[in-house]
Amino acid sequence: MTRPSTRVVKLGGELAEQPEVLDAITSAIGCAIEAGQRIVVVHGGGKQTTELGERLGLRSRFVNGRRVTDAAMIDVLAMAICGTARMALLASCRRNGVRALGIGGVDAALVRARRRPPIAAADPATGAVNRVDLGLVGDVVEVDAGAIEALVDAGFLPLLSSLSADDDGVVYNINADTVAVAVAVALCSDSWIVASNVPGVRDADGVVIPRLDAGAAEALIRDGVVTGGMIPKLEAAIIAVRKGVAGVRLVDGTAPGALARALAGAESGTLVTAVS
Repeated sequence: MTRPSTRVVKLGGELAEQPEVLDAITSAIGCAIEAGQRIVVVHGGGKQTTELGERLGLRSRFVNGRRVTDAAMIDVLAMAICGTARMALLASCRRNGVRALGIGGVDAALVRARRRPPIAAADPATGAVNRVDLGLVGDVVEVDAGAIEALVDAGFLPLLSSLSADDDGVVYNINADTVAVAVAVALCSDSWIVASNVPGVRDADGVVIPRLDAGAAEALIRDGVVTGGMIPKLEAAIIAVRKGVAGVRLVDGTAPGALARALAGAESGTLVTAVS
């Protein structure tokens, strides 16, 4: 018998700072698992990283929504993502009876990475487009889908953090949305849910767009309607649907019942698909 598709849920690190919100999220995931859904969670810890870095005297710099990362910032990321954010998620799962296992891309080479080449970015002062080296920021090379599926088969909810490494053991900061799309594609997932603290993709008037195809999503980025941290989320969603994921839904994880509705297939937030 063919097993059902494994669904990927990406949780923004900011959700881990609100225990009551996080408990509602992990409870919804637990209910979905009890109902027969197969789920893998990919999480970041951007807010925790920024705050910890500031306490340690390291100020974060972002280019096109991505954090410029040096060796010192990698240490901060490890403490914030694999420590603070992961423990908050695991503790919430424990409170809600969800059998979760905290893992990372570095563990058992679950996610193999390589350094991302410099990217094109506009200078905010002059508007000139330059090539910017993001430092120790990685791209995903390969995901060990079999190992992740084996954890789900064994009854665990994998909580996969976004740090990973190359075969030389160099650790890279990878945007959690980038990891989530790679995992979703590797698992041949039929859907991917992104839960953050925003209700979805907004148009130029600030109204949430209920449905977008990949071409329209690209236009929103190109025209500057989508900015900041929503850029990598939407870019990842575009890649996912063009590589076979049926739909990516972006929802507000802080809104009561939003994730539960998304897991149940109800309309909420913004749904990104390959075509209209």
